[in-house]
Amino acid sequence: MSRHTYTAVFLDAEDGGYNVVVPTLPGCMTQGYNFTHSLLMVEDAITCYLLAQRDIGRPIPVEGDGVLVRMGEERQAFLRKVTVKLGEPQATGAEPRGPEAVIRA
Repeated sequence: MSRHTYTAVFLDAEDGGYNVVVPTLPGCMTQGYNFTHSLLMVEDAITCYLLAQRDIGRPIPVEGDGVLVRMGEERQAFLRKVTVKLGEPQATGAEPRGPEAVIRA
């Protein structure tokens, strides 16, 4: 099992809760209705992003020492390191996950 840590940026949402982005993982974003829910959602979003990278044969991104966060002047945010664990890849010939499993059912 491998561990991967990324910086998540929590931004206040207009309707309450938080919008969350992970700058090191382009397009990786989510939202939650409070901090706890947002944290669970970003852990899931990061895990899904990394599994997708691995499934298509791309390397798992590694976050460097610094993370650039760009925001508008009126926005407030806080940062938190989020660590996820990935299991080992499935062996070739294993039952498919995702849409393939639904199509075969």
